[in-house]
Amino acid sequence: MYSRQFKRILNSLRLSRVYSENPKLFLYSVLALAVGICCGCETIPSSDLANTPRTAQSPRFYSAELTKIAVFVDDVTRSSHRETPIQRQLEDEFTRALLQKGYSVASRSDTEQIIRELRFQRESGYTDADAAELGRILNVSGVIIVSVTANDVSRESNEYTSLDGKSHRTYYYQGLGAASARLIEVRSSEILWQGSHSGVLRSEDESSAGNALVLVGGVLAGALPPRNGNPGLPPPASAQPTPRF
Repeated sequence: MYSRQFKRILNSLRLSRVYSENPKLFLYSVLALAVGICCGCETIPSSDLANTPRTAQSPRFYSAELTKIAVFVDDVTRSSHRETPIQRQLEDEFTRALLQKGYSVASRSDTEQIIRELRFQRESGYTDADAAELGRILNVSGVIIVSVTANDVSRESNEYTSLDGKSHRTYYYQGLGAASARLIEVRSSEILWQGSHSGVLRSEDESSAGNALVLVGGVLAGALPPRNGNPGLPPPASAQPTPRF
């Protein structure tokens, strides 16, 4: 039992590296760890949200050319085409991260109006061509499409042994969140950056477990490359417009 507790402490310590980018995730983990230590038992298995997202960046990525970016969230798991609160929260996470990394972001009112007028919400999601067309209408240089691939909360149980040697069973809620994102250059319709992340959040409170997707989105947004500092390599000469005299 104590070896399991020690292992959980070591796993929780990994979360310290995401504290600066996602304090909410760090707070959830610290609270879960404190409860486990005070009880002296394995009541709820530890959450798994702090793993590093999987990302890939195009050699043509050059952030200095991305003067303004629009963010669209596509939730293919929802049953209705109406925007949900979770979509707004994910959009907020990416908008916040982009602003912190030095980008300008198109306003939500502009993006919502375009979606209403063109009815771009589809069951199949946004294509790269859709993103480029939306970007040209909004007069932005890049578009980020965030796709929700999993958002679920289930009730689970866990059996553990207390300090007096008795077996117990406790019930908890397990939230599963998964999302992917891709940054598309409007001019070429090319994907410059893409990433994906998933995680599990376990809690005695159902609403808290339901925050798994938002926390996953915050970690994924934090993996976006900054505009300032390391902008990437300039595009090749063949990709640059020919000057006219």
